[in-house]
Amino acid sequence: MNVFLSLLCIFAASSVVGRIEIVGNKISKENFIRREITFLPGDTFSSKALAETRDAILSTGAFKEVSLSYLLSGDTALVKVDVREKKFPMPYPRLGLDASTGLYLGIGVLYPNLFGYGVHIDAGGELGLRFSTPRHRFYTYFYKPLTYNRWHGEKIAYAYSLLWRKDSRIYHREHRICYRQDFRPLRPLSVSLEAGCLFTNAYPDNPADPLPTFSADSVDCSWFLKPILRLDLRDNSYDTRKGFLFQTQFLFNPGFSAEFPTQRACSLSVAGYLPLDEKNWLAANFYTYQQLDSIPVYRTIYLGEVHRVRGWKDTTQVGPCLSVLSFEWRNRFLDLEFNELPLLGKFKMWWGANAFIDIGAIHNPGLPPMYFANLSKSPKDGLLSGIGIGLAAGTGKLVGKLGFSWGLGSGFNGSKISYTIPAYFGWRF
Repeated sequence: MNVFLSLLCIFAASSVVGRIEIVGNKISKENFIRREITFLPGDTFSSKALAETRDAILSTGAFKEVSLSYLLSGDTALVKVDVREKKFPMPYPRLGLDASTGLYLGIGVLYPNLFGYGVHIDAGGELGLRFSTPRHRFYTYFYKPLTYNRWHGEKIAYAYSLLWRKDSRIYHREHRICYRQDFRPLRPLSVSLEAGCLFTNAYPDNPADPLPTFSADSVDCSWFLKPILRLDLRDNSYDTRKGFLFQTQFLFNPGFSAEFPTQRACSLSVAGYLPLDEKNWLAANFYTYQQLDSIPVYRTIYLGEVHRVRGWKDTTQVGPCLSVLSFEWRNRFLDLEFNELPLLGKFKMWWGANAFIDIGAIHNPGLPPMYFANLSKSPKDGLLSGIGIGLAAGTGKLVGKLGFSWGLGSGFNGSKISYTIPAYFGWRF
């Protein structure tokens, strides 16, 4: 339970911070926790500083719970910071069945506090079991928060991924190292700048085959810059019932060689949420990703990306840009709360249901086509639509969803029906 004893009193203006004591950390280094404290001995003591410190420590992701208490001695406050750590690796399943890759199985492991310095590791893999279009995917993600407070955040990260798909007949390996600064001039508004180095290697499964790209080289090594603007007016970022979210970002990748042209891309996501009653609400999202320059084929966008028209094979349309409009009705029909459980402590869980419709297309830069695809001629031209229903279960930031969807106009060919059982963090939008 998050307890702030300091918020129960009114402090005199002359009160100052004395000693700061850290307790409860068995793995975490004390200087890692002290780095997030927003006040120092000798500073004026205030409840606002305590609240900001708690948020900063929790933002590292290394702790289940943080509480602050104090003891006044004259005009000096002795502050105690009590933390409860996330102590063990947290495995999660990756399981799915869809029209493009058939059944795929995998597992990931998330560890939030390596070496006691708040280093996050998320690693895992998937194996597609369908003979016609198998898929292999492996990934590793390291994330290290450097500093955080209410107005500013800083981090470094490294990501590795390897993907092979038989229908693409190509391997795609990527290393990405980045440094990111986040600024928050207003409570709902944040501005970020991410910079880093990207190393991409694409090669065919048969070395004798030519590489299907627009460039003469198979390796792209370059620096990139990505400014991000985000306006978040939602009531809760992890379980949103009402509000509005706007996010846009721009990617600039100059490349290191003449063989690789400059890549510029931008994206825009606008989501809105409207409550109907305590258990029902509506959600809508428009997302567009625009690549503004010619790029290698292996960077083309598949319909099966995170933002997608559900119910279709993800290779139905392939191209440089993607736009999707989604509507969802969501229902929360069950909330559960458990007392102290082994390893988990106090545990809350909810169950919900949703019904959705998607409309979108892969297209050239600019607006998507304003007409539906004529499937008797070519499904690769025009808007596609999909409908479906799903179930969801969540506990805190972890949400799992089971969905059934069908591409409108796809007929009753079983290869066009999509079932997905992803386990991931957060809603799709």
